[in-house]
Amino acid sequence: MQIDIRWDVEKLRRDISADRKQVPYATSRAINSVLKYASSAVTAEMQRVLDRPTPWTLNSYRVLKATRKDDLVGIVGFKNVDYKGGPGGVKRNEAGVYLQPLMSGTARQPKGLERLMRSRGILYQNEFLVPSKFQKLDSYGNVSRGVMQKIAANLSANWDPLNNTPAGGARGGKKKPDYFFTRRGIRGQRITAIWHNFGARGGQNAVPVFIVVGSPPQYKKIFDHEAVVQRQVDLRFNSEFESAYAQAIATAR
Repeated sequence: MQIDIRWDVEKLRRDISADRKQVPYATSRAINSVLKYASSAVTAEMQRVLDRPTPWTLNSYRVLKATRKDDLVGIVGFKNVDYKGGPGGVKRNEAGVYLQPLMSGTARQPKGLERLMRSRGILYQNEFLVPSKFQKLDSYGNVSRGVMQKIAANLSANWDPLNNTPAGGARGGKKKPDYFFTRRGIRGQRITAIWHNFGARGGQNAVPVFIVVGSPPQYKKIFDHEAVVQRQVDLRFNSEFESAYAQAIATAR
């Protein structure tokens, strides 16, 4: 999920009759200047096409400058995948991963809660969770991390068993978990879903907050970050090179 910005230094040397020794330096300056414009343009494109992107998403793009005269390559792309915890820890979502369906127009990959529930045999491998109209979303249009953690705890789906909530509540007793799971056809259930229980009588005051579907949600390609970067290269490189080259020649004299 990164794009290399390269330039043919030999071609520039052939096209320039003046001080050719300054070509690599000017090329490096031009590439790095274009990188900054490209990164800003990608962030602006995220704000335009994505629904309420989070600060984590907007800050996910990185720039690696061209620093070597013999390898004039600059890179813009998504930051590396970030892991937390030790063995068995959960992979944190990274923008280059969860934005991939919107960049390629493909089905999305399983999310953290889905992977947890599959590992515990609650969900089948082809099943995915879709929030219902009853699930409250935060200001960015997402389900809060706290809700996801509580669902995993109530369904005994956490990687660490000590983080699961006993069936009778954290201290035992008659209180039912806030969230529970049903599968269609078992004990007369009509849908496969995760329910939010508002009462103490096990589902009598409950609504389905996640519906289980048998295929991954499909997305349209709406975020073409490669095209955004290429537009900046086509638009700016020549003028940035000319400016950097003129400055380099003036300084050398």
